Amino acid sequence: MCVCVKLAGLSRPSDGACYTSRTNPRNNFYEYVQAGYHDYPSIGLVRRKLEENDIIPVFATVSDFEVHYRVRTDVMGVYVVL
Repeated sequence: MCVCVKLAGLSRPSDGACYTSRTNPRNNFYEYVQAGYHDYPSIGLVRRKLEENDIIPVFATVSDFEVHYRVRTDVMGVYVVL
């Protein structure tokens, strides 16, 4: 989807369903396949889904970037930054 379409708000909000597809049958890489139809899920929706499924995200980074992850993940509730 064109960036200008997203900026104009013409994409539909995420409905919370999982729209991923394995990009290669030989690996475990998945791609979000509804980017042209639904917008990406909001941080609030991601947080709710993580809580519903008892998932604690772990972000592994180098010390130079740790502060960037801490600032951005505060809105997610429970998380670990290494």
